[in-house]
Amino acid sequence: MKRSLILLVSLFPAALMAQQVSVNVTLAASPAGSANVGSPITLTANAVAGKPTPLDIKRPMPEVWRYTFTAQRTWPCADASPTTIASKVSTKSVTWSPKGGMYNLAVTAEFGSTVPLGGNVKVPSGKGSASLNNYTVRPTSGGINYIGTSFSPDSGTAVAPASVGLTLSITNAPEFRWWRYTVYGLGPAQTKDHQGSSAYFAFNNLGAASYTPSISVDQVNQNDCSWEAAVTTHANPYNYIVKAP
Repeated sequence: MKRSLILLVSLFPAALMAQQVSVNVTLAASPAGSANVGSPITLTANAVAGKPTPLDIKRPMPEVWRYTFTAQRTWPCADASPTTIASKVSTKSVTWSPKGGMYNLAVTAEFGSTVPLGGNVKVPSGKGSASLNNYTVRPTSGGINYIGTSFSPDSGTAVAPASVGLTLSITNAPEFRWWRYTVYGLGPAQTKDHQGSSAYFAFNNLGAASYTPSISVDQVNQNDCSWEAAVTTHANPYNYIVKAP
């Protein structure tokens, strides 16, 4: 009988140490979705732990939460690994002020507890994570000069089903830059990245209609890969007409 009791006592701390509690984590950013360079961005984690029940023994478990926040830039130049914003901090909110770009954000929330059971024995702990992808930090400065457009054939002369070409060009383009161009409104959106000061787009099988294409252009400094400017034209939309056969 004495041997059985000793065996139970020796196994009890090990069971406590092995107990893992499920953790559900969410991550939110404010402003949501995007912000301008220089504006403070607040990242907030919300973590909820499951109920610890080692050996079905229910007792209070004081939890000490620690949060690790990271960010990994994916555009205009991708980071090789995430950058740590804050590591194992007790606060669930942090402020972040990055350079311009698109980022994948993540947080890991974890906790552990100790009780005086044959010394400080680690008991139920938990760990969970959440991510927030494609968060955009936009530049506020200008830099892009006039964007020229050239359609071929001209509006009103194309006949459905039409093949239409569009050339975009930047007037007085600064040196040591590359551009990302996106065209909306002529069928599915098309993007060309890492381009020079002009880019050509082809749109096929356009039906008879009056189209209102819009253009987005991003300027990147190739020396330090900083996103310098973002412009969407025009204030008045383009109109491009494809005639019926």
